Amino acid sequence: MQAADEHDDIAQRLQWHMALTVGYGQYDSLLFDEKPSQLFVLPRWSLYYNRLYVENLDLGFNLLESRHFSLDLSTKQSFDALLVRKGNAEDALIKSIAVHDIKWPIPWDSDIRDTLDLTKRHSSYLAGATLYFRGGNTELRSALHADISGVHNGKEWHNQLRYHYQYGAFELATSMGLRWLDRRYGNYYFGLRYSETEDAAANQPGSMWLPSLKLEASFTLTDDIRLVAHWKREWYPSAITASVFIGKAQHDVWFTGLQYRW
Repeated sequence: MQAADEHDDIAQRLQWHMALTVGYGQYDSLLFDEKPSQLFVLPRWSLYYNRLYVENLDLGFNLLESRHFSLDLSTKQSFDALLVRKGNAEDALIKSIAVHDIKWPIPWDSDIRDTLDLTKRHSSYLAGATLYFRGGNTELRSALHADISGVHNGKEWHNQLRYHYQYGAFELATSMGLRWLDRRYGNYYFGLRYSETEDAAANQPGSMWLPSLKLEASFTLTDDIRLVAHWKREWYPSAITASVFIGKAQHDVWFTGLQYRW
């Protein structure tokens, strides 16, 4: 009897949710002359047990919580590598040199590829803490994380102000964000090192502030199915385009489709 009671208690404290969205969207690349990636399916899952939670690849543990305030230990997957890894960054660099007629110092009997050794920008995993402040339909989130995967050993400070509005089956949310990346973080993903170009060129944009805007909308059709659409744009400093293989200083991601939740 006691074992059954314990099992029921665990089941009550354990909650999991899954959602699968099918539709169409695009994920931009910052690489020069690179087309966006197409998106057709967006899966999402989450698991909650007491103060511990898992959301996709992110982990968290709630330390403090009140009606308007909470503090979590948190980890997160960084996806900045996707901005400069689609296709081939080396090809993007060569295209940019040709289009802009950049005079690249190479020996007469060599190909330009002989002077290039661009390293792959790897994804990193971050850990730190997240603060939440809530009031009415508004939430302010501030999260400070540092790389624990040994990829770039940098830090990120992410702030977001989100307002949520609901009228019957229709929901709308707007978010304004501001990310700060320290020198190591910014240089690793968006910089160009002399070692990658045999001392021909380099660019170290350093630390940077990245503002963003996000819009989300949904319309509930049934208890489990709803129409969803979202769009986000993040702006980067123009200094990153001096790395040559980077072709623009803004990133868009958008998706619209039908979501099934269970």
